[in-house]
Amino acid sequence: MVQQPAAPPPQPGDRRALADAFDTLVKSEAQRKADEALPPSPPARGLRWFILGALLIGSISVLVLQPAWLFPGPPAPETTQVQEASLRLVIYRDIQRVEAYRRTNGRLPLTVTEAGLPADTRYTVPTVDSYTISESSGPLRLTYKSTVAPADFLGNAYALIRARSRK
Repeated sequence: MVQQPAAPPPQPGDRRALADAFDTLVKSEAQRKADEALPPSPPARGLRWFILGALLIGSISVLVLQPAWLFPGPPAPETTQVQEASLRLVIYRDIQRVEAYRRTNGRLPLTVTEAGLPADTRYTVPTVDSYTISESSGPLRLTYKSTVAPADFLGNAYALIRARSRK
C-alpha cells in the first residue's frame, strides 16, 4: 500500500484553515435552519386535560364557596334614624316643588299632580295659605306642615346621610 504523505501543517498565510472554518459554519447554519423548519411538538394530551380539569374545578369551587372578596354580602340594613333622614330629604324636595309653584303662580297647587309631586304622596291644602305633605317608607311615615320652617323640618338629615356613607 502506498502511503500518502501527511498534509503539511498550516502555515501562517495558509487559507485552507479559513476555508475549513467557513465550510463548518455553512453546514451548522443549514442544520439550524432545518431544525427551525420543523413544527414545534404539540403539548402532551394529558397536560391539556389536566389544565382543563384544574380550571373547571377552580371555577366550580369559586361558585360554591363564594368568597367574600368576590361576592360581597348584602349591605347592612339602614337604621331607623337614617331611614327617617332619607324620608325628610324626600319631603324637603317636595316642599321645594310646592314653594316653587307658589312663587311662579302666586298660589298653592291644589293637587299632587299640579304640584309635580309623586303620585303616592299625600298632599292636602287645609287653608289658602297652608299645606301638609305626608310620605311613607315602609312602616315609617312623616308629615310636614307648612307652619314649620323647611330647614327646621330637615334638621340634621344631611349629616346623618353623610355619616352613613363614610362607614
